[in-house]
Amino acid sequence: MLEQKYLTFIKVAQLGSYTKAAKQLFISQPAVSQQLTSLENELGVKLFTYHNRQLKLTCEGEKLLTYVQSLKVQTDKFVTNLHHPSSLQTSLAIATTMSLANEITPNIIAKIQANNTFTKLNCKIANTKLCLESVQAGKVDFALIEGNFPKEKFSSHIITEEKFIPVCSPLLGLNAKQTYRFSDLLDYPIIYREAGSGSYNIFKTILASRNITPSDFKFNYQVGSPTAIKALLLKGLGISFIYQTVAKQELATKQLIPLKIENLNITHPIYLVYSKNSYFAKDYLNILGL
Repeated sequence: MLEQKYLTFIKVAQLGSYTKAAKQLFISQPAVSQQLTSLENELGVKLFTYHNRQLKLTCEGEKLLTYVQSLKVQTDKFVTNLHHPSSLQTSLAIATTMSLANEITPNIIAKIQANNTFTKLNCKIANTKLCLESVQAGKVDFALIEGNFPKEKFSSHIITEEKFIPVCSPLLGLNAKQTYRFSDLLDYPIIYREAGSGSYNIFKTILASRNITPSDFKFNYQVGSPTAIKALLLKGLGISFIYQTVAKQELATKQLIPLKIENLNITHPIYLVYSKNSYFAKDYLNILGL
């Protein structure tokens, strides 16, 4: 079990305030300060600093937060397992990004069902940022992530690799057989996901490597749903960079076409992500046959 001063440290780090942490923990602010000073003295490092009057974690504080958050999540789950072993062993909570929800996640759920152990499954669908926050908070056992994430804060396992491609409707007037330069696409509208999604981060990296931003396109539309983006594409309203499997059916029927761009061939891994050095890692890998 974690000592109270570590739990206080987590709360202060999450809220960025001694005062707010004290209120939530039902203790005084001096008591919070005393616990953190004791923890810093014990570890021999500074955990917080003030920058522009805002409380910030130091590098050492960031490392400690990653460790103790993971330890707390695992401890809570382990204790719950001791008290209610049967219910925990038959229920599973997972998170998946929106881009994976329609094509890849159903295959993962089929594997979970084939495991014949779990009778209750809770699947949260959100963008990468929120999925990772759910893992950190212990709200889900693991997450399916296609975007980039801080690998120093989580443990992960590659499930598969997926092509990330530019697509559009033939209505836009572009040709699937022609090879374009990236600059050729700037005269067309670009449609892309919201900040916090894995697809957005990959898209932003592609543009940055060519010294381009979304505002360089004729029009740019930021949309927080892969389904809505496909609907806009089908109406010939722009180009989007998406996972090939997301538009598998539309590509097969030629409602959407893949675009060839010079020196662009992106394949990105799909990850199973869970708490850093999780005690339950082998269980998660066994569930999915990895």
